[in-house]
Amino acid sequence: MRYRHVMIFALLIAATLIVYGRTAGFSFVGFDDPQLVFDNPLVANGLSITGLKWAFLSAWQENVFFYPLAMVSHMAAVSVFGLNPAGHHLVNAGLHAGVVVLVYCFLFRLTGALWRSAMVAILVAVHPVNVDSVAWVAQRSTVLCGVFWMTVLWGYVQYVTQKTRKWYWAAFVLFVLAVLAKSSAVTIPFLLLFIDGYAGRLKTGQPRGPVFREKLPFFGAAIVWSLLVIVTAERSGAAASMADIGTGMRIANAVTAYGVYVFRTLWPASLSVYYPFPDHIPFWQPVLSGVFIVCVTALLVRHARRVPMMLLGWLWFLVTLIPMLGFVQAGPWPATADHYIYMPGIGLFICMVWAVPDFQRWRIAARAGAMAIIGIVILALGGVAFHHAGYYRNSIALFKRAVEVTENNFFAHINLGDAYARAGALDKAALQFEAALALRPESPGAHVNRANIDKKSGRLEQARVHYQHALASEPDFAPAHAGLADVLAMTGEVDKAVQHYRRAIAIDKTFPAARYNLGMVLAGQERFVEAYYQVRHALENAPRNPEIHCGLGEIATAMGRYKEAERHFRQALALDESSARASRGLSRIRQLRDQHQ
Repeated sequence: MRYRHVMIFALLIAATLIVYGRTAGFSFVGFDDPQLVFDNPLVANGLSITGLKWAFLSAWQENVFFYPLAMVSHMAAVSVFGLNPAGHHLVNAGLHAGVVVLVYCFLFRLTGALWRSAMVAILVAVHPVNVDSVAWVAQRSTVLCGVFWMTVLWGYVQYVTQKTRKWYWAAFVLFVLAVLAKSSAVTIPFLLLFIDGYAGRLKTGQPRGPVFREKLPFFGAAIVWSLLVIVTAERSGAAASMADIGTGMRIANAVTAYGVYVFRTLWPASLSVYYPFPDHIPFWQPVLSGVFIVCVTALLVRHARRVPMMLLGWLWFLVTLIPMLGFVQAGPWPATADHYIYMPGIGLFICMVWAVPDFQRWRIAARAGAMAIIGIVILALGGVAFHHAGYYRNSIALFKRAVEVTENNFFAHINLGDAYARAGALDKAALQFEAALALRPESPGAHVNRANIDKKSGRLEQARVHYQHALASEPDFAPAHAGLADVLAMTGEVDKAVQHYRRAIAIDKTFPAARYNLGMVLAGQERFVEAYYQVRHALENAPRNPEIHCGLGEIATAMGRYKEAERHFRQALALDESSARASRGLSRIRQLRDQHQ
């Protein structure tokens, strides 16, 4: 038996690496990766006491997802791999492999069903809906939580079978770690009750009080953490207003989402990194999905004694999906998201696999035929997952795919335009921003993005118009103030530019571009002390920006602080070896030193 387990572990890990090994050659993408990793100075500097304090105490104030352990894992990855995306991708793939192995260990420990446990695990390993959680670095929280989640369940089964309190408390500690990795783990206590039901601990005639009482620490921790997450989301400004998306729409989308996730699991086609929240949901969609949910639930409850694992898997899916249904929303909340189903999907896989008859008792020919069909299905799913993972290689491929397979996807158009702009394809970027404006003509963000393209292309008056449109829609939109200030500075209206830069900084005190550009404008007016102050603050929030190092070096040079200037120019060259600006700065310092000797 031990040999079989080793072979299954090897197969599961190999399948995971075949699908996700090539992600080591992928880059970061422009969706959440900047905020969580490479543009976040507290993460980009690796593990530190300051970073740990920020992750656990302050991150929520900056609209960063309040997943402390996930943030710490990003810091640890930076400490080991730097900002080379290869290492960060491989960490995600390794954690996913850990989840896959733990799924097998948990199910086999609970049921003793070897091939069914292995089947569920292989589906977790290669199913295309899990690509979003593994190939996207920002989803570290999902796979990290998955490792703790499955370890909790395995440890709890150990407690149920061995009646040893050390396993109970080990499961509780792991549960706390799981919710610190991602708040969706608050549903785990319900899974423990489902396991109790399967294990016969809730049978009629047996005392149920002790079984429920022993879950109180779990439910208590879950309630406290849930309230904390809700409060922090509201105080940080991340929570979407109920006035923006009404309660009726949220409920309709939540009910519809169950059916969508089941269908997407059975037929994983046209997958996207982002599915836009709809403006309208046809009445028939939530009705059909709701009827389906009720019928399947009623059927499985009625036959619970015959198919207990199917019922456990179905309830797993229904309950663990609740935190991701959007009753409390933050940021650009989608209608659905593939990474939302990473852990709930395990319940669906359990339900589907235990629905398959036990063909081990069939005749050899029938058994071979069943195994061949299963093999073909797994290979097909793995092939689709391998292909879909390729879209995560960079931002252009990822959001181009999203635009192709979804409709009216404002968010995808904005991000694709931004990706094109970063690549220097300004005409393509402009087309995407125009498409976004066609969907939301009053969007200040879309106007600013379109204006940025006009500014880079030298169409300053057109840029000015778009910035002004953005400010008309949202007067306190810091990027619009900063962009308009750039245009004013370029057209010689320096005093007005300074006013708008100051306004942008007053709205967003950690706005590096606004502080840097203000500093350079002030330096042009020979106001070097204030210029130094502004650029220094910009560098604190963007320590890996070579242009800011160069700017600070130039200001320090003008102030006669040659050693400091030389240090910043050398740091700029360390970040960008081709920086002509840094090279000129060092040459200028040598000339000035020669003149003084």
